[in-house]
Amino acid sequence: MTIAYIGLGSNLGDREENLRKALEVLGAMEGIEVREVSEFIETRPAGGPSQPPFLNGAAAISTELPPQRLLAALQRAEREAGRVPRGVRWGPREADLDLILYGDLVLSTPDLEIPHPRFRDRLFVLEPLASIAPQGRDPVTGETIEDLLRRLRRRKSGKKEPRLITRRAELDEYVAMVKRNRFSLGFVPTMGAFHEGHLSLMRAARARCDKVLVSVFVNPTQFGPGEDYERYPRDLPRDLDLAGEVGVDVVFAPSVEEMVPPDHSTWVTVEGISDLYCGASRPGHFRGVATIVCRLFHMVRPDLAWFGSKDYQQSVIIRRMVRDLAFPVEVIVGPTVREEDGLALSSRNAYLSPEERTRATALYRGLTRAREAWLAGERDAAKLAARVRRELAAAEIEPEYVAVAHPDTLAALDTVGEAGAVVLVAARVGETRLIDNVLRVEEGS
Repeated sequence: MTIAYIGLGSNLGDREENLRKALEVLGAMEGIEVREVSEFIETRPAGGPSQPPFLNGAAAISTELPPQRLLAALQRAEREAGRVPRGVRWGPREADLDLILYGDLVLSTPDLEIPHPRFRDRLFVLEPLASIAPQGRDPVTGETIEDLLRRLRRRKSGKKEPRLITRRAELDEYVAMVKRNRFSLGFVPTMGAFHEGHLSLMRAARARCDKVLVSVFVNPTQFGPGEDYERYPRDLPRDLDLAGEVGVDVVFAPSVEEMVPPDHSTWVTVEGISDLYCGASRPGHFRGVATIVCRLFHMVRPDLAWFGSKDYQQSVIIRRMVRDLAFPVEVIVGPTVREEDGLALSSRNAYLSPEERTRATALYRGLTRAREAWLAGERDAAKLAARVRRELAAAEIEPEYVAVAHPDTLAALDTVGEAGAVVLVAARVGETRLIDNVLRVEEGS
C-alpha cells in the first residue's frame, strides 16, 4: 500500500457536503482507504475568473492503485460529488481533488505530474496538508511539509531569506564589505538543527549588531570514534527558514573540506580545562571545538560572538582561548533555553524515545534540588552533588559525572566559596548523551 495525499477544494453549492461526498465515494472504491482528513478552511480563489471563495482541505489515503488509475478514481469521485465540466480553466467547481504526493514517487507525464507542480506555492494546499502530515516530505526537495509551509508564509509576508554562503572566497568578500562599511558584526556558530536555544542567540545578536552571521557546520573533529557524527541531525533548508524568521543576514555553511583540509595539521588546545569533565570522557573533543571556532573567528572576524550556557564548559574554554590568543571579539554566553518541564533544549533530544524523554527531566530536577539546597545555605560540594545523584538514581540514570566546580576555572570544589559554583552533569539516557548545568554566579545571589 502507498500513502498518498489529496488536495480538496469546492466553491459551488454545499461546499462541505460536496467534499464529504467525494471522500465517501473515494473511500468506497476498491484499493483505496481514506485514512485522515484535515479540517476545512475557507480561502480566496487563486487565479481564474471572479468566483466565490473556496473550502479547502487535505486527505491522506492508502492505496494499491498505480498513479494513473488513482487519478482516474479522483476524477470519478469529483463527478459523483456533482462536478460539472464548464470548460473554464481554474473556474468554479463543485469538487476538485488533486493528487499532491504519491509516496516518494517523482513522475512527469503529459497528463500527470507528481508531486503536484504548484503545491509548494499554495497556502490552501500546504496549510491543511501540514495539519495531518507535518513531517511528510517533498520527494524532490527533501523538505518537510511544515518547512515548505513556513518558507511560503515567510515569502508571502515579505520577510527576506538569509544569504547562503558555502565558500571561503565568498565569505571573505562579505566580511570585507562589512568592515569597509564599519558595520558591527554579530556571529553565532552552530552545528545546525536549530531550536529555540539557537534562535534566542540569533535574536540577541540581531538586537545588538548591524549584521548577523550564523555558521552551520557539523564539525567532525569534535566527534570521537563511535559517536553520532554520521547521524547528527542535519536540515539546512529548515535552518535557513528559521534563521530568516529571526532576521539573520548570512548563513555560512561550509563543507568539511573547506574547514578541515586534507593536509590539516594545526590544532588549538586550551590545556587543563579541556581535560576535565566532558573532556575526560570525550578525548580530543574540545581540541576539535577550539580549533574550528578559532578558524571561524579568523574567517568571520566578528565583533561579538554568542554561545549558549548549556555547553558551559565549552563557553569557558572559548573565553580562555579568546583571552590567550588576543582575539578582538567579545564572547557573550546566553542563558539555557528549556522545555516547560525543564529539559534543556538540545538537537540530540530528537534521539530520545517518549519514555527516555520523560526520564531525562531528572537532570534538571537534580540540578534544581542542588540550587535549592545552596539557597538554603548548603555549601558542602559533595552534599550538593548528592542531591543531583539522588534524582538521577530515582529515574534509573547513571551519571557520567556530577561536578561542583569554580565558575571560571572549572576546578572541582570541596566547599562553595565567595566566587560561587557551577553544578555540572552529564549522563546517558538510553543511548543519548545529555549535559546540563546550573550556575550560581556569586555568593548571596
